[in-house]
Amino acid sequence: MRTVRKGKLVHLAGTSENGLLKYYRDPLPTNCVADWVCDGYKYPESHNLAVFYESCTLNCLFCQNWHFRKTNPGNREGISADRLAAAADHFTFCVCFFGGDPSSQMLHALSASKQFAEKQIHICWEQIIPDRFCLLAWLWNYACSIPGDVSLAHMGSNLGMNFLS
Repeated sequence: MRTVRKGKLVHLAGTSENGLLKYYRDPLPTNCVADWVCDGYKYPESHNLAVFYESCTLNCLFCQNWHFRKTNPGNREGISADRLAAAADHFTFCVCFFGGDPSSQMLHALSASKQFAEKQIHICWEQIIPDRFCLLAWLWNYACSIPGDVSLAHMGSNLGMNFLS
């Protein structure tokens, strides 16, 4: 996500100008983790804009989305928060941030989410919070102030279970 060039720290991704991610449209409620609490199922003509962040702060042994580790941020053009927000059309009911983990690119996710919220698009966070309770409290308060849901996968307590050595 970061590198040093000519003695200066350079952000390769994770800023509002550049996110390392892929996105696609999923018809509702096809692949929704929060479908049991979300109104998206009432709008079968709508879709979810699924945003897969290609980074993570963990190295979990049984990661289901391990393939993002093959991504080289230095060899790939990112997507700005503005461009991501522009991908939402009048059929977009919600946006789901997942990955990897959005927390490693939180500035990008927040910048895009503000634009989605202005369009009254629901925002769902599939977030891994490894014992970072201050981040969890902040994200919870923010998520409760806009339309959408929070789906948290807490990876904590026994970090030996989460990491590959």
